[in-house]
Amino acid sequence: MTRGFRHGSQPDGPALRLREIAASAGPLPGAPRRILAGAGSDDRWDGDADQPPDQIDEPAEDPDAEADHPGTVPALRPGPAGAPGGAGRPVQRLYEFGRAHVAVITIVCVVVLVFSVTQVLRARATTVDAPAPSIGAEGTDTPQAGSPESTPPSQPQSSPAIIRVHVTGAVHAPGVVQVPVDARVQDAIDAAGGFSDDADPGELNLAQPVSDGCQIIIGTSGAPRGELNQPGASPGPGAGEAPAGSGPEGGGDDLIDLNSATAAQLEELSGIGPVLAERIIEWRTEHGRFSRVEELQEVSGIGEKLYARIKDHVRV
Repeated sequence: MTRGFRHGSQPDGPALRLREIAASAGPLPGAPRRILAGAGSDDRWDGDADQPPDQIDEPAEDPDAEADHPGTVPALRPGPAGAPGGAGRPVQRLYEFGRAHVAVITIVCVVVLVFSVTQVLRARATTVDAPAPSIGAEGTDTPQAGSPESTPPSQPQSSPAIIRVHVTGAVHAPGVVQVPVDARVQDAIDAAGGFSDDADPGELNLAQPVSDGCQIIIGTSGAPRGELNQPGASPGPGAGEAPAGSGPEGGGDDLIDLNSATAAQLEELSGIGPVLAERIIEWRTEHGRFSRVEELQEVSGIGEKLYARIKDHVRV
């Protein structure tokens, strides 16, 4: 039977072990402090019936008691009411809670990071596109700088040299017409309404350039005729005087106008055949008109001798 001991007495080995186990377990909250005895024994130590429970001496708790007495089992303190497993259970739950949600927290952090990076990249892309309007502004400045350049072409168009040509004969609206400075005979005829039904311009060169103040005469089918008389020239063969030095006096009726003569009329000149007649017309078309009779010498095939033979029979 286990025997108790009072203050100052030395307990035996089994009693000491029981007291150490009871001391490590600690008293229940709110309960009187007591020493648990072995199975079948009283709750108090033997001989302590007369001493109050609070005055019973208990050995001081020694944290190294377990190390001094191998094989002893530390008593577990009871946990909160209704919580099996003692005080270690809440710590275990807290540990399990952290492990269970660490993956979720990590995923949320990754999503937030990806979203932030995406927004930053989009903001940078928008910032890079910002210089585009400045490029467009420069582009708008270029047309503005070029607009003055477009104005000068409009000025020549607004004030092109307009010339007046007298078209008479077999046309729908004979009279003075206005044509551009680079107009041709055909342009002047079109400005006069075009050829009439009985018009016959003969061998008139419709591609010949016209000049301001010139006259175009269109014949009919009964009297084919086509003439281009330059300013200062006679209106027709035999109708006016030839320029000074163009031919002998009184011989104006036989003079041929180099600027309006057809190939057939040129062939009437002595020494002028179809080939030379075409060359004269080609030279006239290329240079616009003859300004002097002496320019006949510039036509290929007309030398000094031939020129001396025909110069008195032509005029400009």
